Amino acid sequence: MKFRAGLAAKDLGNLNGVAQCFERFGPSCLIYLSERSIRFASPKLGSDEVRAFSEIQQEKVFSEYRIASLANNSILFEIGLSNLIKAFSSAKTAHFVRMKLAKRAGQPCICLEARALDMELLHEVPIRVMRAADIQYYMPPDVAMPRVQLELPYNRSMRTVLEVGRKSGSHNACVRIAGNGWRPYGGLDIALWSAYFEEPLRFVCPMVRFL
Repeated sequence: MKFRAGLAAKDLGNLNGVAQCFERFGPSCLIYLSERSIRFASPKLGSDEVRAFSEIQQEKVFSEYRIASLANNSILFEIGLSNLIKAFSSAKTAHFVRMKLAKRAGQPCICLEARALDMELLHEVPIRVMRAADIQYYMPPDVAMPRVQLELPYNRSMRTVLEVGRKSGSHNACVRIAGNGWRPYGGLDIALWSAYFEEPLRFVCPMVRFL
């Protein structure tokens, strides 16, 4: 099996952002490379664990991309996110980064090669190669389209609400959606309960659009 790719620093930053998101759910993730896309998936840790999934079209990230394998030109592996994020972060000032699949002393690795600030950077991140066909066990669940979809305003309000809830030790939340007849806009009312307050913290987000 072979994998070689090249990408610009800004696209490397996007991959780093995805890796950082997945690190919130666990120390490792699965990466599935195919001719058309790159898929990230959380490993199965337990039935009550939150899992994450992401798929990116490879041409939107890589300017050079070559992959070959006996499994229909696809590769599946598990990788430690801490080492991967360190490798991505160290190469953020490079103009161009090359990635490839290689073996070092018999250990499969994803290698990153870059040049930044007159220094040659080389990272070898160990991986655990898996059967490509096993990706079927790590696909996102089939979910029917919701009867109601919401479009929230593009601002930092929701992130602020979540941060306040986390810092206040909130352990329960109630979300109420209020519409206004046939009009496509409504409001989002969020109440967070915490052991530190007798009354819940209330947040109202106006101008929620119903799709």
